Amino acid sequence: MTQVGSWWKVSRWLVIGILLVVVGVYAGLRFLASTKAVPVTTNTATVWVVTQPVPADAPIPPSSVQTETWPVKLLPLNAYQGSLAGLYTTEALPQGVPLVTTDLFSPATSDLIPNRLPKGDVAFNFSTSPSTAVDGVIAPGDRIALLALVPPAGKAGSTASGTSSTASNQSVVFMQGLNVLAVNGALSGAVTPGGGEQLILAVTPAQAEALVYAEAHTTFTVVLEAPHQKLGTVAPYGTQWPKP
Repeated sequence: MTQVGSWWKVSRWLVIGILLVVVGVYAGLRFLASTKAVPVTTNTATVWVVTQPVPADAPIPPSSVQTETWPVKLLPLNAYQGSLAGLYTTEALPQGVPLVTTDLFSPATSDLIPNRLPKGDVAFNFSTSPSTAVDGVIAPGDRIALLALVPPAGKAGSTASGTSSTASNQSVVFMQGLNVLAVNGALSGAVTPGGGEQLILAVTPAQAEALVYAEAHTTFTVVLEAPHQKLGTVAPYGTQWPKP
């Protein structure tokens, strides 16, 4: 006991110093841990990226795009992140670029007539009067059929007024299933009845040729078709009037 007491008297300050060092190191480590830098979180978003070139005015094949996760700060303005179903390209897209809203359009909702035209069709302006159309009812997106007054087979051709010098004209279905793109210049909305309508139709080049020629020889009546209506057989162009 006497020896322990003597050792403590001699070594107590050394022991206290060691304890203070240990406490100081521990406190320092805790302080450093509390001030450790917090990892910076980068905001990201999923975007469509072109993996194979896509031509202009074409649907986007699923095999030509893929989704990638990009930092938000690197995304282009108006990056497109929605569904691509039913969308077409406004211009040719090279490989490696992310899609933006200006690269895409929907034929059903585009505010440009060329974007609503089916591939291979042309826009044709067709004038109607209140007495020759379902006045004030036909709207963009409808489908119509055209009835024409023509002479019976083997008889003289009808005139622009719809009369014939040799026989009474008869009504035939001239064209069916014509898509109405716009009415009086509007791509949507209702029309005002009473003044006739300017119908912008989507037709093939051959149908446009037939319509231009037929309009000089007869009159038309426009009828509105029901949705999903089954189309009948239409007499081919050239059987009603001789070609010029």
